[in-house]
Parts: sequence; structure tokens; C-alpha cells
Amino acid sequence: METKHILVMCICLLYKESLISKELNSQELVEHTLKNITIPELRSSPGRTREIMLECKRQIKTMINNGPGHKYNANILKSKLSSIFGSDDTVTLEMLTGMILEDGIAPDRDTIMDEIAALVSELNIFNSKGKIVEIMEKYSAMLRFNDTNVDWDHIAQEITEKLAPYASMGNALRKKGVVDVVDFSKKDSILSILSYAKDIDSGDGLLSLGHQALNDMVGGGIRLGEAIMIIAEQGGGKSLLTNIIMTALMTFNKAKVRENKGILPCVIRFSLENDTIQDIPWLYKFVVENDTGQAADISNLNIVEASDYLSNRFSQNGWSFINIRLDPTVVTAQDIINITNEYIRKGYDPQVMVCDYFSMMVPAMAKSEEYREVLRRLTAFTRPMGCTFITPHQATSNEMPRLKLDYPGRVVKQMVGMNLTSGSKQLSQEPDLILCAHKEMVEVEEGNPRYYFTIARDKHRGRSKHTAAKYLYACFPFNDIGTLPFDIGKVRTNIIRPGADVSNGGKDTTDWAD
Repeated sequence: METKHILVMCICLLYKESLISKELNSQELVEHTLKNITIPELRSSPGRTREIMLECKRQIKTMINNGPGHKYNANILKSKLSSIFGSDDTVTLEMLTGMILEDGIAPDRDTIMDEIAALVSELNIFNSKGKIVEIMEKYSAMLRFNDTNVDWDHIAQEITEKLAPYASMGNALRKKGVVDVVDFSKKDSILSILSYAKDIDSGDGLLSLGHQALNDMVGGGIRLGEAIMIIAEQGGGKSLLTNIIMTALMTFNKAKVRENKGILPCVIRFSLENDTIQDIPWLYKFVVENDTGQAADISNLNIVEASDYLSNRFSQNGWSFINIRLDPTVVTAQDIINITNEYIRKGYDPQVMVCDYFSMMVPAMAKSEEYREVLRRLTAFTRPMGCTFITPHQATSNEMPRLKLDYPGRVVKQMVGMNLTSGSKQLSQEPDLILCAHKEMVEVEEGNPRYYFTIARDKHRGRSKHTAAKYLYACFPFNDIGTLPFDIGKVRTNIIRPGADVSNGGKDTTDWAD
């Protein structure tokens, strides 16, 4: 941050504290900050920069001498700041004068306190940077020229201890561990969180899926902020179910502009496996066939028309859809967070994030905890901003052959509760909702195989006791048109089991024990 801006923050802090109480006193912090500020030499300082900085320091020292709780005359203070900045930096001047309350106007204490906390944090961070650099340079030089007989464990411990005081610098409430704060002394704070809880647990706060059976399975729909994992063996339909759910969310739900969020509700999909040339044609075919009931020929696909169709189709409900292809060999969870934040800065509100799939970012020989850490970082990012996170994950190859041999037609039911997450069994602790999927083939008659997609709900945090057992499993026949056609507002397409009489809606009375 530019040094001049640090000086401006000092002025802002002292002024803001004077509005509240003389008990608030950051004079020592400001004095310490002034010692760490270097005024540029005249020859290296463009325009009036050096003069402005010197005048700012003088103003800060005057405010310190005034003492905490000093009441400033608005007109006099504005006039003084105008004389310092003149016409050389009108942006900074407008910011400074804008923070000065007109005489007689009572300050909003809560707002002022938040502003003070933010300023204190920034100054603490500034002051800590120099010391951190000093510590790191010292050890870097030592190790660079004398690395032969180094006790690396001891050095690492020593560096950790020296840096520890600076890990707590800044405003604690802005640190990554704090997700949300409810001040029970403030009625509005309590009402806000209760209202949010009511909304997400009601029909109005649910995002409908495209199949009645899936909505029954998840308690009427999924909730903003939920983390969802879809588990299947390789080629077992995990990406298929992920994309069907994603498409359904934009098809059957009106996007809402949320308070204190961006004005462009969006679904953002990160693909780490398939190329865009694979994903988009499939998506187009699926949407068109579900819309029209007619087979879509993508062999002669007009890319421009297809893109326009998808864009218009999703925007009808107010959604922006962003599909991003990433190279899993170089990308990290932090890269995904950074990209998403960039869209947020552009005015987007990511309400759904799809990551297909996150474990592609984890090295092949990684430890169990490394898988969990990547997933944890992504869900810790999406949950607080009310963004539903959906990711497919491969089932471990150790158990699947046995399940297919011992439980033909019932594999997906057996997967529930087995923690079959490849890489780490502990991964199942991170999502709020886990769906298990499996493709089944049944030879209805000799030489006439029929294929089915089976889905079973595993865990669902906070909802397990509210869902009847009969809704925890669903079976859908694959269809030549629409793959797994949506059935919202239509006759249900799920049947009781693979091979059940489809003409009877699959509602046969065949005993089908687990």
C-alpha cells in the first residue's frame, strides 16, 4: 500500500475515535506507525507528494497532541485538509472530507466502531510487514551462506516462534477463522440470522431439482450454502448427475438478487477433467431434448447458435452461467477462490459452484489429509457466502467389484455409509449432502439389455431425520432422448428398481430387500 495512504489512515483513525469516546485511544499505534514511514527524498518524489506527506505527518502530530476525545470543528478540519492536498490529489481529499461529519450530526456508533476496527487492522498489518521481512531476510542470508550443518527442525521452530506475534496482527474479526458473528445485544442481528434460517428451511429458500424423486430425497430441494458430493465409480455417472443437477437449478429456479451481494446471480462451473468442447455440446443436447422432447443432432452443431440458445435459456430465469476450464496439474484451491473473487468484484453473485472435480488438483500419491484440506478450503469459502458447492468424487476401486458381484441391481444401496471416497475415507465428514450413484444393466429379456441410473442418499446434515426411508433411493431408466428427462410438472419417471415394469410406472410389488 502507498505510504501516503497509511498517513491518511492515521488521520482517519484519530478523527473517528474522537467521535466516539475519549476511552478509545490508538495514539500509541499511530506514533509507532509514523516511525515506520519513510518520507521519499525530494528528487525521487513526483509533484507535491513529499510536501503532502510531510504536512500529513504534522497534522497527525497535532491530533496526537490534542489528545483522545478532542472535538473537532468540521469546517476548520476540512479547511486544513484542503490546504494540505490542494488540487494535487482530489480523490484522497474527497475521501477525507467525506468522512467528516457535519457539526451537530450524531455519529452511528456501530458503523464508526467497524471503521475503527478496519483502520486498526490495516495499520497493524503495515507495521508488521517490515519486521516480517527483516526476520525472513536474516534467516535467508544465514542459510544461503551456511547450509552445511544446519539443524533444519530447530531453524523452523525458531522462525515460527519469531513470527508468531505477527500472526495475530490486524482485526481478529476479519481473520479467516471467523465465518459469522451474531451480537445478541442487538435485536437486528438476531432477527437477521433467524430470518435467514427460516428462509432456507422453507419452500422459498429451496432450489428445486429436475426430478420429483430427487426433491423428495433431499427434503424438497437443496439449500444455498450446502456442500454436496456425488460419489460413483469411474464411468459410473458422477459427472452426469452433477451436470443434471446444475442444469436443473438454472431451469426450475428463478435467480434472486440477494441483499448485500452482486446483482448478477450466477452458476460458476470449474472443469478440471473434460475439455469445453466435450462439456458444452452435451449440455446443449441435454437442454434441447428436455425442452423439445426431440432428438438433438450435434454432429452439425452451429456453435454460435448453440451458445446463444444456452445463454438465453438460462438467462430466462435470471442466471448467468460461467464455465471455466482449468489445468489440474497447475491449479490449486486458492486459484479457484481467486478466480471466483474476481467475478464477485465484477458484480457477480456465485450462488452455485460446481467443481468437476476437486480431487484432480491433488497429486496421485498425496496423503489422505491433503484431499480433505483441498475440499475443506473450497467449502469453507463457499458456505459463508451462501453458495452451494457441488463436486463429483470417485469411489474407491477396492470395494466396488465386490459390491457389483454380491449385490447386482442393489449396488448403490450398499454404497451408503461405507465411506467409499477415494483418497481419504475422512472426506465424507466435509460435505453436508452425499449422493451415491451407479449405472445398472438388466437384461429384461434375452438379448435386450436395459440401462438404469440408480441414486441413493447417504448423509444429509440436519435433514436425515426428516426424510422417510422410501425416499432415500431412486431409480431412473435411461432414455434415448433427454438421457434422464426432467419430470417436474409431469408424470414421475422414477421406478422401484432396475428392471421393474416401466409401463406400470415401475410400481410393481416385487419384494426387493436390501
